[in-house]
Amino acid sequence: MGDESQIRRCTFSGDITLREAQETQIKMSNALEFAGDVEFCCADVTRVDLSFIQLLLAARKSALAAGIALTVRHPAGGVLAQAL
Repeated sequence: MGDESQIRRCTFSGDITLREAQETQIKMSNALEFAGDVEFCCADVTRVDLSFIQLLLAARKSALAAGIALTVRHPAGGVLAQAL
């Protein structure tokens, strides 16, 4: 990633499941509209399901198409890592 000032950080917390999918998709889309690299921080996520993983994959595809570097930060043993 480039200069720290050119990184948009988007933090997720709590449950990120189908129930929160629309809100999560909007949050991800808004972050990707930023003119710079994007970091999704998932350290405080307590539960995920397949919908969140699908949204991450869609965001990655959109970022690649736009030339945006997308990083996902999460604890090595966290719920996201377990779901993957």
